[in-house]
Formats: sequence, structure tokens, C-alpha cells
Amino acid sequence: MHEPSWQGSGIGRRLDNWRVNTVWAFGILAAANVALAVYLNSEILTDEAYRALLAEHGSPSDAEALLALTRRWEAIGYLLAPLTLFLRIGVMALLVQLALVLLGRRTPLLRVFRAGTWAQYAFLLGTLAQLIWIATLPAGGITSATLEATPGSILGLIPSASAIDDSLRILLQRITLFDFGWILLFTLGLEDQDRVPGLDAGAAVVAVWTVSVLGRWGFWLYLGGLV
Repeated sequence: MHEPSWQGSGIGRRLDNWRVNTVWAFGILAAANVALAVYLNSEILTDEAYRALLAEHGSPSDAEALLALTRRWEAIGYLLAPLTLFLRIGVMALLVQLALVLLGRRTPLLRVFRAGTWAQYAFLLGTLAQLIWIATLPAGGITSATLEATPGSILGLIPSASAIDDSLRILLQRITLFDFGWILLFTLGLEDQDRVPGLDAGAAVVAVWTVSVLGRWGFWLYLGGLV
């Protein structure tokens, strides 16, 4: 899969000079995500850990049925993971490209997709950080609350977080430092002094990220019965 030449400056040009192949970048990312998921489900969320979690929501027989169903969906999830990752990056790339067009900047979709692929490595680091944190928990320390906790969340950086409104807490808990890493990597991947100045690239990425986060926030509030 060969990419069109894009002459310019900054990180984007260096990626071109290194002849980074988008297919390889995506393949490594997808494989790493699947590997982390397999390790989590096989070494950390063992059958015993799942039974302890599911026992809170029903009888032992119900827990066994839910465990079997969960394991089947895990296998399907491994197979679909590359496709869902591709769609996630692709949708964000299309939205960023649209934002750039609105700013008067025309950028090839393949270049935007590549920048989005590299940006996704920030979230991979976030997944790895969460996996390491869960792995260090003592025996019996894996609960629904600990699985929902997000390392590096903005909420954890606020001293008086307990005084924050519940709806805002939901948002701040899910915005992490890795989100800002995603924004930075995406912006640097798009930045080109002549065709896509850093300010325009950053504005497009931040705008898309903001819309995405606000949309998910509304969905989280709906699930939590807060709206």
C-alpha cells in the first residue's frame, strides 16, 4: 500500500521520509490491542475473578451462564477487533478531514488516516497503563469499581473531586491524559508548514475530539439515568 508523496515540514514530513507504511502501523496497533485483551482476559480476569464479580448480580448458576456467554463474546471480540479499530480510526479521520475542509485545508484521507493511526497509540498506552494497574491489585481487589477506574483521568487530578456534580464526574473520569496525547500525536501527524499549519491541524483535531467526547458524555448520562 503505497502512499502519495506529501512534501512539507514537521513530523508529517519525517514520517514520509522514513517511508512509514500505514498498513504496518495499523497492523502492529491492532495486534497489540488484541494481545493486551487476551492477556487481560486470560491472566487477570480469570474464571475465578469473573465468578466473584458476577456473584454480586445473581445466583451461582446465573454466574456460570454469564461467564460462558462472556467467554464466547471475548472470542468474537478478538476476531472483530481489527475491524472495529479500523472503523474507529476511519470515522475520526473522516471527521478531521471534514473539519480541515471547513478551515479551507484539503488533505488526502490516507494522510489523515495515518495520523489517526499514530494518534491511536496514545490510547494503546492508556490501555497498557490500566492493565498494569489492574495486575498490581491484591488478590480479591478486582471489583466493578476498580475495573471502571481510569488511570490518568482528569478527575483523579482534582483535589476536591468528591464535591463535583455526578454528571460532571462522569465526564472528568473518562477524560484522561492519554486523550491529550491522542490530540498531540494527531496534530503533529497532520502538521505541515505550507499546506496544514499546526494551528489549523490542532483546531480540527480538538474540534472533532470535543464533539466526540460530548456525544459520549450524553450517552453515559443516559445509561446512568442522569438525563
